[in-house]
Amino acid sequence: MRSFLLALTIGFCCSNAVLADSDPTKTDSLYVIFDVSNSMWGELSDGTRKIEAARQAFQNIDAKLMANRELALRMYGHRQKSDCEDTEMVVPFGASAAALPKMQTLIDGAVPLGRTPIARSLELALGDMKGRSGEVLLISDGVESCGRDPCALVKQWKSSGIDL
Repeated sequence: MRSFLLALTIGFCCSNAVLADSDPTKTDSLYVIFDVSNSMWGELSDGTRKIEAARQAFQNIDAKLMANRELALRMYGHRQKSDCEDTEMVVPFGASAAALPKMQTLIDGAVPLGRTPIARSLELALGDMKGRSGEVLLISDGVESCGRDPCALVKQWKSSGIDL
C-alpha cells in the first residue's frame, strides 16, 4: 500500500519524513495529529483510499520512536461535516504503553467526514504542548480546507523562536 505521510516536526512545508531522523532514545513528547476529513475517502493511484494509507502510515511508525515518550492524539474532521472548528485532542498526553493502544483503536475506527482545519489543529497542538519538548507528527493528505495557511503559521512560529 502506498503511503502518503505528511510528517512534521513541524517542518511540514519543508520536509516529508522528519521522524525518520529522530533519536529513538528521546524521552520527550510525540503529538500525533490525524486527518479524518472527507478528503481522506479519496482514492490513490493503486486503488486504496487515503484513510487506509494514513492508518498504515501510523502503524508503520517505528515503535522505538514512541517508546519512553509521552504520546497524545488529536483528530480533525471526525465529528461534523462542515465545521472548521472540528478538531479534538482525543488522547491526552500519557505514557506510551497506555496511550498507544487507545490511539490505535481510535485511528482504526475513524470514519472520514468533515473539513480539514490543519492550521487550527496546529495552533491548538501548540497550546496543548504546554511547555513540553517534543515533536508533532501530522498524518494528512495535506489539503487545508478552512481558508488558512498552515505553512505561514509554521514560518511565523519559527521566526518567533518557537522550536517545533
